Amino acid sequence: MGASRGWLGIIQGQKNWRQHFRLSVAGLLTALIIFGLVALMVTLLSTMGEAISETSIAGSVLVECSGLLALVVTIVGVRLLGRRDLQPLTMIIPGIYAVTAYVLLRSIFAAISGPLAGLALFGLGFLLYGLARQAARLNLIGAVAFAVLTLGLLVAMPASLYMLTIPAHSSI
Repeated sequence: MGASRGWLGIIQGQKNWRQHFRLSVAGLLTALIIFGLVALMVTLLSTMGEAISETSIAGSVLVECSGLLALVVTIVGVRLLGRRDLQPLTMIIPGIYAVTAYVLLRSIFAAISGPLAGLALFGLGFLLYGLARQAARLNLIGAVAFAVLTLGLLVAMPASLYMLTIPAHSSI
């Protein structure tokens, strides 16, 4: 419940949004556990009724984790490009909750209608923009660049991982 209040604060531009997140290692672990459970639930629900191995389930969950990697890579980039005073957990923890919401909403929208899944991506972009403005205090262009780069990585990484899993002699 605290994270949702924190995100409302970020979206509304409130100065006290940080107090709703546990910006500590314990808060990071909590966010990662919630993400992992949601990724596992989404994977299991999307494969119901299919014969799928445990390895495939683990692989699917790892592919979902590529969104977190995209987030971390972009945040590290922000720090390297001049925001050295930025505390990484200030962006990573709310960002994990945003990616978690994206994974959940994307799967719900995709179950209703495939093209609706794009709405979840648009929503995540809006949240990432707000996060960059509030947490990193980036200007308009910097916040848009942060959101676009993170979304680009988020979309490209799973496709790249999928291509790596196709055997070289495959006819696909």
